[in-house]
Amino acid sequence: KVSYQVKFSRRKAKVTYKVTPGKVYVINSKFIKTSDSALYPLLDSFVSKSELFRSWWPCNLNNLNLAKDDIAALFRDAGYFTLNSNYIRYEIDTLNDKKEAAIYLMLDKLSNGESHKKYHFGKINVNINTSSEYATNNYPSVVKKPGIVLTMNHYPLDAEILEKVILIDSGKNFSQSKLTITYRSLVDLGLFSSVDIRQDVDEKTHTIALT
Repeated sequence: KVSYQVKFSRRKAKVTYKVTPGKVYVINSKFIKTSDSALYPLLDSFVSKSELFRSWWPCNLNNLNLAKDDIAALFRDAGYFTLNSNYIRYEIDTLNDKKEAAIYLMLDKLSNGESHKKYHFGKINVNINTSSEYATNNYPSVVKKPGIVLTMNHYPLDAEILEKVILIDSGKNFSQSKLTITYRSLVDLGLFSSVDIRQDVDEKTHTIALT
């Protein structure tokens, strides 16, 4: 509700507006609808623990929209590479007389009508680009480990140091957080002029090879 008061003084007028906020809507119930029953437990766990969806708390649309990113991050860390915030939406049913709202949280299918699938990390190839002056030293050219190939190109660095900061394991579920932390850790070593991670996505086998 908005009201105002006008006071005149000589040739001037002073207008004072008074805003009285109405009663906020509170959440009286929430419902989850997913395109695949396999997605339900993870989403239900998030909603149950989040204060944003707590019953009889204010229904804050801005915070609910921000929560889409948190939900997407949760699923991407569980292997659901294709699931981003664009596939998350709400429908809100309100009762004006009671100032209550029922929230319907929905995860949509992919645009082609298929359900989101879990992706796994595939082959991991690490390549250090070096100058030709390193070619004659005694450091190894290639170090092979289970699921990862380290092409060192004779760079004077213990391969175990790279293994410690690379948190990605071939065959494990895709995880956006681990990928991001790995990138930052490689940068923080301060040994490389640049760090680039390329993802080769195979939609048939649901694997992501990294280079």
